[in-house]
Amino acid sequence: MPVIGAPIARCASKVWPSTTSVCNGSGSRLSCRCHPAAGIGDAERPPRRSRCRPSFRSVEVIQVLAQVFAEYGPPAFIRSDNGSEFIALALCAWLYQQGIQTHHIDPASPWQNAYGESFNARFRDECLNVEEFLTALEAQVIVETWRRKYNTQRPHSSLDDLPPAEFYQHWQAQQSQLPGSTAGLGV
Repeated sequence: MPVIGAPIARCASKVWPSTTSVCNGSGSRLSCRCHPAAGIGDAERPPRRSRCRPSFRSVEVIQVLAQVFAEYGPPAFIRSDNGSEFIALALCAWLYQQGIQTHHIDPASPWQNAYGESFNARFRDECLNVEEFLTALEAQVIVETWRRKYNTQRPHSSLDDLPPAEFYQHWQAQQSQLPGSTAGLGV
């Protein structure tokens, strides 16, 4: 059941959900994610960045978001869990300055971030659970390889059996033909 007032994507790049996947490697915990900043858009679903580290600070999330926004344009909303890197004052203030609204899901309510959680389930099943990472660098290489394949080769039934990158390209082409289009700018 959706949260009243929770943003819902009605077109590509409007809402980017974010969550954190954690994997075990050599007894240490590596935080592996196709980053919130990865911008897994509700409508088109391409994770746009991946980062693997033992932990993330809000300044690192801001750096990745700035890179993704420069390349793809910002979304209207970022929906996230209540991880410390997502609720940090520095990140919330920076997003506010960018004109991006945030929506933090209720604690213990993953269904409020369904696309992000669905992505994380696939990410865990297809990548994290089949690999053992000895270092953060090794995790980064494997996760990035998986992310690229997920975006460019893996068809998605919800995207007309196209990979996310191809679906997004088709969407952008359609949008660019509309008068006054802001295709890909998340506005």
